[in-house]
Amino acid sequence: MVDSPSLPAFPLDPDLMDCLLTTLRDFESLQAFISSSKFIYSIFRCRQNSILGAVAHSQFGLALPQAMRLIKYLDRNHSSGLAHELQCEANSQDFTITPAQARLLRNHAAIVRALEDIYSWREKDPRFKSSQLSAAESLRFQKSVYRFWLLAAMYGPGAVVDERLGDRGGNHLELKDSIVTKQITFLLSFGEVELLGIDEVHGFFLDLAEWALMKHTTSPTRFSDRNDIFLVWSGPAVILDAFRGKWPSFCLVDSQWYGTWRAMTYAFFASEIGSITGGRVLSTIRQRFILDDHFLENVECSRCEGLPSLSRAGSLWSLCNWEYMILAITPSRLGSFLSFEKRRPLEMLISFTEAIESIPYPQFIEEIFDVRSEGYKDWKKEDWLCTHCMTKMLSGNIQTWFDERATGAGASRDPSMSHVVPSG
Repeated sequence: MVDSPSLPAFPLDPDLMDCLLTTLRDFESLQAFISSSKFIYSIFRCRQNSILGAVAHSQFGLALPQAMRLIKYLDRNHSSGLAHELQCEANSQDFTITPAQARLLRNHAAIVRALEDIYSWREKDPRFKSSQLSAAESLRFQKSVYRFWLLAAMYGPGAVVDERLGDRGGNHLELKDSIVTKQITFLLSFGEVELLGIDEVHGFFLDLAEWALMKHTTSPTRFSDRNDIFLVWSGPAVILDAFRGKWPSFCLVDSQWYGTWRAMTYAFFASEIGSITGGRVLSTIRQRFILDDHFLENVECSRCEGLPSLSRAGSLWSLCNWEYMILAITPSRLGSFLSFEKRRPLEMLISFTEAIESIPYPQFIEEIFDVRSEGYKDWKKEDWLCTHCMTKMLSGNIQTWFDERATGAGASRDPSMSHVVPSG
């Protein structure tokens, strides 16, 4: 029982207020509640362990063990470590959450929510900018993100720099081999389907990193693949910032460490999960972990009536996801659609590249539709087109678009676009 006389006067019983606080659904609501009254804050201070634990379970549900495993690692200020130094997920149901850890949980949850919106828009249903994932899909996504986040926190750029600085006299190759060994040890702690989930969020993050580099760098036709690997292994918070146009410093890590994350990206996350686990055979028949279904899997291309595959090249495109099409039909590829006479003079090719880079990619697609020839007049912006048909549309009309741009006819178009990517 709380000693009521020591608390500020309030017309509610302290036990009743305690019960009310434990029913709040998230830390944002708890913060707003305890900030509204000295009495409520006093109740919280007296019983914060039980209140924080109850709110954490309400907000994170079955993903709380994965979230807390990450938070405990970050809160302990580890710069490096083995997976066995942390509680296993199966044993991390019971814990005491400190106010500092609650703040970390709240901040990390906001990042995961924003990433889920983007993931849903890209992978589940591009018609909506907010998450359309089912409760089960959302849970699998959150668990997978927190698992990958811990992997990146333990062995990504920041951890590698700290470990290197802590062992200035160590051999670089020996340290690199040690890091790879630790990564494998961490991955071996998961089951087969859990590894599929880590693989899927890694692929999603790699797509986001590539997209951010194309959209936000000064020259989207010339970007460094080293930077996208750096973004991925810097963790979800850095990836989300890059997606929103906020860039980290790329000078934190020497180029000699790039091979470590490239190896993790192109070897540990190969198509056969067994290559990650040292040869363990994948016995499950499930080919994907996070999503049970997605909108486009049963939608036909409005032109060729083909069904998309699960690959990026097999995606379907319409007004709502033109922004993401930059990964399938890259700016560097568009120059090949010009006639040979236009491509041959270097100054003409430079002028074309500058025209492409001067406007947002969705605006470029919209302008192509505006100048389309008679053979494409019945092709609508709202149609779902496969990558092959969209490529045909662009290559058949890009010459006209460039000619109009060169003469100034296309420069006066309204640059405002109603279809923008979710901002999180």
